[in-house]
Amino acid sequence: MSKQLLVKGALILLLSTGPSAACDPEEMINELRAQCVQGIASVAVLIEPLHQQLTASERSALESKIKEATSLCNTDKYADGYMVSARLARFIGHLEAQKGIAPVL
Repeated sequence: MSKQLLVKGALILLLSTGPSAACDPEEMINELRAQCVQGIASVAVLIEPLHQQLTASERSALESKIKEATSLCNTDKYADGYMVSARLARFIGHLEAQKGIAPVL
């Protein structure tokens, strides 16, 4: 009888403590946003060696895609933000190949 009471007491104690700090939804969302934005920032760094050789339309296209990806990350659409940044990285690779620029690793 006391064993059942002990198990019930432990269960009540466990359920009454609430979520741990590691399971804080707000902190998890903030971390996902930060990782998504950092991914976009790492792609944006790839533009630096090309910046002087880009046309105005290419620059504006790249800047609008960076803004779009950042906006998607900030509105909790992480997969879409990562997808836009991956497409952006591919486009930058295409521009490097088109202009004969060796990629910076």
